[in-house]
Amino acid sequence: MIRPRKLILAMLGAAAFAFPSVAQANFCGVAGSSAQEIAANVVKTKQFKRYGGNARYVSYFNRKAVLTLLVTMPGNKAHPAVACRRVTRKSGDWEAWHTIKCEASREACRAFFAEFKVHDAQWQKKAPQ
Repeated sequence: MIRPRKLILAMLGAAAFAFPSVAQANFCGVAGSSAQEIAANVVKTKQFKRYGGNARYVSYFNRKAVLTLLVTMPGNKAHPAVACRRVTRKSGDWEAWHTIKCEASREACRAFFAEFKVHDAQWQKKAPQ
């Protein structure tokens, strides 16, 4: 005979294994739930390599997954913020998606996204076809 308490503990153990209580957030292939956490983690990951930047942001690129990640620097009004460009090939055509995680004012975040689109257009001109 199975005791109800042991049955309940066994079920809770199985549920904890199947449904972890703390799910790890992911942004552009980098773990983190906030822009600051993502910015700290992108430096630690081996999938992304730094490929440029200035006093306002730093750019990282994941060649295998075709991801670009921009991280704001402390002097940027949108800081802390990160922007991601994901490129996939579907039916022979390339498609790009842009995502931003910005924790500053709406105006600063909009300006950062506009700057990201300019950076993205410049990157596309340099990228091999």
